[in-house]
Amino acid sequence: MRARWIRWPWATGIGVGLAVLIAVLGWSEAAAMTREAQPAWAWAARLVTCHGSHFGTNHLFWDAATLAVLGAVAERMSRRRMVVTLLVSSLAISLAVWVGRPELAAYRGLSGVDSALFGLVLVSVGRELMRRGQWAAMSAVVLGAAGFVGKTAFELATGQTLFVAGSAEFVGVPLAHVVGFVVGAAVAMKGVEWRTCGPSVTGRRAGWCSTGEGACS
Repeated sequence: MRARWIRWPWATGIGVGLAVLIAVLGWSEAAAMTREAQPAWAWAARLVTCHGSHFGTNHLFWDAATLAVLGAVAERMSRRRMVVTLLVSSLAISLAVWVGRPELAAYRGLSGVDSALFGLVLVSVGRELMRRGQWAAMSAVVLGAAGFVGKTAFELATGQTLFVAGSAEFVGVPLAHVVGFVVGAAVAMKGVEWRTCGPSVTGRRAGWCSTGEGACS
């Protein structure tokens, strides 16, 4: 039972649940990163909480759904890397937006963190396919990378988002997506491999394991 519980993507569930909870409780404005006068501790806290804050139901739906899918995949590969990606990208994205987009009165959303998870999964899978010499399957990875570049180029050129409906309050921030992707890719560069994991309660099993880790997470 314990081994089965460990395999559940509970960290992803917590992330999605917190984003939904912030919306349900009406805390979106309080959690957003803003440039209004505020104590240093509040500013520091909002560097993280802003990612769980959204501009509306449509914004929340797309961000949370993407987190649920990519987070579950990344967590199945390596929960440790997934959590590291979430933490590092949250801070890196917020600081990049604070410095690079000073005209934004407020920043909210998980799209940058979602991009970090996409980078983590894409590069991890790509490295594993290269290790196995499965070059034909690499085409899917190349297409994924091309899709991300195309989406970013579209948003930069048009000032609109590809999936989420824009509004007077909400505008896309491609900078957050690029920074997130780079963080996820960097975390993945340490390498992952598909192998048979060590003995567990339910016996030996195959799974994604980070190099140097003793069991699949």
